[in-house]
Amino acid sequence: MDSERYSRQSALFSEEEQSRLWNSTVVIVGCGGLGSQVIANLVSVGVGSFVLVDHDVVEESNLNRQFIHFGRLGHHKVDSAEEWILNAQPKASVAKHRCMLDAENADGIVSEGDIVIDCLDSVSSRHVLAQSCRRMGKTLIHGGVEGTFGQVMAFRPDSPVTLESVVRGEDGPHASYAPAVSLIGSLMADEAVSMILGRSGGGVLVTADVSSRMMERRPLGRE
Repeated sequence: MDSERYSRQSALFSEEEQSRLWNSTVVIVGCGGLGSQVIANLVSVGVGSFVLVDHDVVEESNLNRQFIHFGRLGHHKVDSAEEWILNAQPKASVAKHRCMLDAENADGIVSEGDIVIDCLDSVSSRHVLAQSCRRMGKTLIHGGVEGTFGQVMAFRPDSPVTLESVVRGEDGPHASYAPAVSLIGSLMADEAVSMILGRSGGGVLVTADVSSRMMERRPLGRE
């Protein structure tokens, strides 16, 4: 780990905490809009190892928000994301799964990391991921965006509130607005850092609407 690289955040993290970030492995499921923002923030803050999961390729319609894939049309997103990470931090470690997460492969993938981040756009896949995280004893950070609105939640494996009870609806394409994706992805990355360092216990729902400049934070399970 290059301590000089992270010297501007030394007032925020001790040397032991910075080392803990570097030695952590984060599983990022979905390397699209939210995944781009989460990856960029976690690389920048000093997380050292990544497991990337995505079956898709980069398309023109992705590029209004998926900035790590600029110049890589037609590339598999996990390959493009790996290239971006290693350009930004050559000492990082990257493992890739060029596949769609499902009930057959979820446990094996989830077991590879210390913490799991849900950057998916499919409700059914989110539920599969959440169930796997509980089985494998992993903390799950969820984020979602529709239009100008987004939300972030963190679920420990023993949480009395499950993702499936909170995140419902139909699969399908949603409107994606870059400032909302950037905000929610940044909050997800910050929650991951806080969970890795033991500064957050999860169990909180954060919602934000960039059009109204409003944010709200409340315990999960409270209507």
